Amino acid sequence: MTAFASIVANTLRGFLGGRRSWMLLALALLPGLVQLIGGLARGSAISSQLYEEFSTQVLFTLLIPAVAITFGANAFGEEKRGKTMAFLTLRPVSRWTIAGAKLAAAWLGASLVGALGAVFAAFALGVGSGQWTEIVPGVVGAGLSALAYSAILLPIGLVMKRATLAGLVYLLLVEQFLARNVEQFSNLSPFRIGTSAYAGLSDFGRVVATFEITNGAVAAGAGGAALKAAAVAVVMWAITGFALRELDLV
Repeated sequence: MTAFASIVANTLRGFLGGRRSWMLLALALLPGLVQLIGGLARGSAISSQLYEEFSTQVLFTLLIPAVAITFGANAFGEEKRGKTMAFLTLRPVSRWTIAGAKLAAAWLGASLVGALGAVFAAFALGVGSGQWTEIVPGVVGAGLSALAYSAILLPIGLVMKRATLAGLVYLLLVEQFLARNVEQFSNLSPFRIGTSAYAGLSDFGRVVATFEITNGAVAAGAGGAALKAAAVAVVMWAITGFALRELDLV
């Protein structure tokens, strides 16, 4: 196994082996569960309405960001808690490889949890209303949003002790305030990256319209969203690699 794969595997094991990850997964599945019960009890119209106004809103504005922020902020958590940062950085492995492996692990973990939530909500929509077109848009949107959030929190988690708290402040200040009101922030908002990808692939126009009502204009386009997410990831990977190389983090 290469050093990159080894770091990814060990980090993912730390993410997915604890109770916190199971709790985050349960929270991610909750919107779909509520929607499934409501749809079965009251019919297809309620199922569609819950998907449009509740499940996608909660997933993309709250749960996927919270999961990705938690994973990105804690990508270096085991090394910092166990005082093994020196062991990791003194190995004959490039700092850029370490940064890339940690980003990949955070993204994979957050994408898995977020995508399962999106798939379950889309499955509940199919069961309740017979519309089965939203699984792929949900998975792609969740994955790109998770990539951007995880990447932004990666260097913050490396240098700060309370990175998760900083991530939540970022979510409230930048995402919920600046991104809604300042175009420069809006263009690279991880929330809008995810919802733009969703809008570009979705056949459920009412969901996109609801996003725009509650959060401002959403420009549809999965390709553009993927490029933005990749750009954010590359910049944050470079910053993390530079921090590993230049700062005394042991």
